[in-house]
Amino acid sequence: MKKIILFICLSIFSTQIQAQDNFVAGRLGFTTSIILSGGAGAGLGFGPGFSYQRAIGDNVAVGINMDFHLGTFTIINIEPRFDYFPQSVFEGFHIGTKIGINSYSLGLGNGLNLGLNLGYMFEVAKNVKIDIAAAPGVAVSLNGGGAAITIIPIASVGYAF
Repeated sequence: MKKIILFICLSIFSTQIQAQDNFVAGRLGFTTSIILSGGAGAGLGFGPGFSYQRAIGDNVAVGINMDFHLGTFTIINIEPRFDYFPQSVFEGFHIGTKIGINSYSLGLGNGLNLGLNLGYMFEVAKNVKIDIAAAPGVAVSLNGGGAAITIIPIASVGYAF
C-alpha cells in the first residue's frame, strides 16, 4: 500500500513539473500603419515589448502584450490576448485575438486596434520557445483622429513554466 501511495504521489509531482502553464517572453517587432483618414500617410515603428500568457486548457491561453515602438511615429500598445493552439498549448500554429489599446503620435491619438494574431511557436531548448507572429488589424481613433490599417510582425523569445 505504501508503494502505491508513493507511486501516485510521484506521478502527480512529476506531472506538475512537466506542465507548462505559463509563458513569459520578451518581444521585438515592427508596427506598420497606413492611415486611412485623418492623419499623415503611412508610418513605421520598431521596438521592444513584453508578453505573458497562461494556459486555461489544453489548447487555449490568455494573457497580455505590451509594446513600445518608435520610428516615423510612436506607439504604445497594450493588448489582452486570447490564443487557440490546435496542437497543444504553447506548441505549433496559433490564432488569436488582437484587441489593443494604443497611443499613437501619427494623428490618431488614442485608439483601439482590432484584428487577428497569427503565429507559430516552437521550442529551441528545454522550456525556451520562439514565437513568430503577425497581427494584421484596423486601428480606430477614440478621439476623432481617423483610422489606419496596421500590421505588426513580432518575434518573441520566452520561457514556458
